[in-house]
Amino acid sequence: MRLFQRLSNIALFFPVVLASCTVVDNELGEGMLPESDRMLLTQEVIKSIRCYQGAADSVVTDDWTYPLVGAMVQPMDGLVECSMVAQFSPGFFDNIDSMWGDAPVIDSVKLVMNIAKVYGDSSTVMSVSIYDMIENLPYSKDSVRLSSYPAERKLGKLIHSFDITPKSTDITEYLPTSYAERFLDTTGRVFLDDTLFHKKFFPLYFRTNSVTNDGALMGIYPGKSYMYIYYHNHNKPTPDTASLTMYFDNASDGYNEAFTVIRRNYDYADPLSGVNPDVIDGDDEQRGFFVTSLAGLTGKVVIDKAAIEDIKSRAEAMGYTRVSVNNASIIFPLKRLSIPSFDFACSDLGLYYDYNKQNPVPDYENAMSGSSSFGGALNRALEEYRMDVTSYVQRLLDGNVDRYAIEVTPAGGVVSSPSGVQLVGGGADGVTLSITYTMIK
Repeated sequence: MRLFQRLSNIALFFPVVLASCTVVDNELGEGMLPESDRMLLTQEVIKSIRCYQGAADSVVTDDWTYPLVGAMVQPMDGLVECSMVAQFSPGFFDNIDSMWGDAPVIDSVKLVMNIAKVYGDSSTVMSVSIYDMIENLPYSKDSVRLSSYPAERKLGKLIHSFDITPKSTDITEYLPTSYAERFLDTTGRVFLDDTLFHKKFFPLYFRTNSVTNDGALMGIYPGKSYMYIYYHNHNKPTPDTASLTMYFDNASDGYNEAFTVIRRNYDYADPLSGVNPDVIDGDDEQRGFFVTSLAGLTGKVVIDKAAIEDIKSRAEAMGYTRVSVNNASIIFPLKRLSIPSFDFACSDLGLYYDYNKQNPVPDYENAMSGSSSFGGALNRALEEYRMDVTSYVQRLLDGNVDRYAIEVTPAGGVVSSPSGVQLVGGGADGVTLSITYTMIK
């Protein structure tokens, strides 16, 4: 009986084993899908990308927290000279034409400029010159101020000059009392509001001597910079001894502007490790190119149009009607690899159709508004920058955009301090565009 039961159990076990070995058709039911719902996922890597060396003509500088003053030479991109245009206005406005009192006299004028940052050699002796400008800024408050503003053509008299080593937190200098006497003229209700004040009293212009090597830049903080005007009057029965503060603070809308004017000379770049000025904005492809901040160097990258068209052609030949991009990334490898080069490299890069016109590619435009995974940060481990350009490539494939040349530049957040990087140009180990896409029938 026991033997019979064992044989019966074995007989029952075999159908279970045989059933568990049945081959499953993973595509079961696919034939039931409509033809229009069938898709194919694939990936393309494009290396046929041409690279050129460019340079910025101008950048927006009125949104910098610290306008820059000074001059400095860097091996990558040579000489950069920075000057500052700075408006000022009184601490209060009042509709009083006689606000200074009876027969006022200026006693002294103290200028305090806060040094918030120092870049370069802090032992550099700077010769600072302060000029009166001969006209007001020709733009409204809503307009941007550019590094190419022709301030040198709008200078009046030299007000004051002095030497400084940019180590202290404040510059304190006394200006001639004759400069401040203009403010005693209150006709035209100029102390009623900032617009009337700025139409009559023009900005100051700060610049330093140039350098041929090393040098330094000072980051001036307008929010902690002032001009104190001390005066007395002959009021009866009691004369006043008082002061009026002029503020350079540019944080509030409708008040002052303070921005950086920049001049470049790439002939000072190191001939071995820096940019060759002859290739800037040229037609010769570059196996390596530079990207630097402070209205410096940019890279021009041209995507292979034939490779993009080939993706569309192959999809159409296979009977697919649309190519939908799941992800597209452009990768820029670093050409120079060392700890100093990593430390000086731009922390983030951006992409523009036209940098000088501030026309970003759609993915970077979304990143600037905080609604994109664009990336663009330096990856020290992988020794590269990687940007998500899915929207841009999708528009190329859809035919909505026909702009295959784009510019790689410093990102908006790093353009206002010295930095720079050399990237690998075109070629097998150079810039790469990786596209993952789905072909849809």
